Amino acid sequence: MMAGPIAGSVDLLAQLRDQEVPIYALSNWSAETFPFARKRFEFLQWFRAIVLSAEVHLVKPDPRIFQRFCEKVALLPEQIIYIDDLQHSVESARRIGMYAIRFSDPATLREELVQLGLLRSGHASSALKR
Repeated sequence: MMAGPIAGSVDLLAQLRDQEVPIYALSNWSAETFPFARKRFEFLQWFRAIVLSAEVHLVKPDPRIFQRFCEKVALLPEQIIYIDDLQHSVESARRIGMYAIRFSDPATLREELVQLGLLRSGHASSALKR
């Protein structure tokens, strides 16, 4: 991530933000380097809350980190659509009741978010149109 965001992913975040979909982050990112990333990448300011594994002393895919995340953001697991690129984290989130999606690429994720009603189908940015 310090090399830069995944092309198209920030566009999806912007679209979710613009449609007032609440977005949160749960990350194993190092507590030491995260402040630098937050300064470098504006999109990290768009999240309503960010929970770092170092703050809660748990690491994904431990199911307890997902439970702690729910407590911190005051949401039930079934109210959350969780997205991760690692299958074992997706499976762990599903085990506690979250709707979890494995991220493979922005275009595929966009299609899933449209199907879930979180994004409008005709609102893709030029970066996502192929």
